[in-house]
Amino acid sequence: MTKKFFTYTALLLLLGLGGCAGAPASETVSPENDTALETYNRAMFSFNNKLDKFVIRPVAKGYRAVTNEYVRKRISNFFNNIDEPISAVNHLVQGDIVEAGDSLGRFVLNSTIGLAGLYDVAAAAGVERNRTGFDETMSTWCVPDGPFIVLPVIGPSTPRSALGFVVDGYSSPMYWAAHESHGEDADAVYYSLAGLKYLNLVAN
Repeated sequence: MTKKFFTYTALLLLLGLGGCAGAPASETVSPENDTALETYNRAMFSFNNKLDKFVIRPVAKGYRAVTNEYVRKRISNFFNNIDEPISAVNHLVQGDIVEAGDSLGRFVLNSTIGLAGLYDVAAAAGVERNRTGFDETMSTWCVPDGPFIVLPVIGPSTPRSALGFVVDGYSSPMYWAAHESHGEDADAVYYSLAGLKYLNLVAN
């Protein structure tokens, strides 16, 4: 399943690159499709607002009540550190070797001296975080955004951003570590960690 996913992703990227050379960056949308998409976006925006009001925000407030700023900062640092290899690879594909080296160096330094990323010692040493992902990589290679779309929970996005979000998720060391060490429970472990990451972000 994972191999098929990356195969389809590569095909989509190649199609996007091919379109870059021969078509304008902005895509035309027929009036019928535009109306249907607007109707969907409005409905999904309303759904997300209700979800935020009645579920996400109350849970985030409860989370804040049982944690403090120090704990939330450590959790933020931990997840930021996990994302560094993703940034390193994408910086490299974007042609930015220096930033790729910085991201990789940050990961090594924070994973060791920074106690698995809980402390951002790399920033203290002057190597600041410069996050990037597959969305920016596709932008570098002229893949168009596509139409504006509101996604469930995630919110405002575009097809390119959505694809980038999915690829970054499946590229995460957290995803592969969960599947290497937890077998049948791997998905539950991964999505639980992803949920904690999102909850901590909202709470902050």
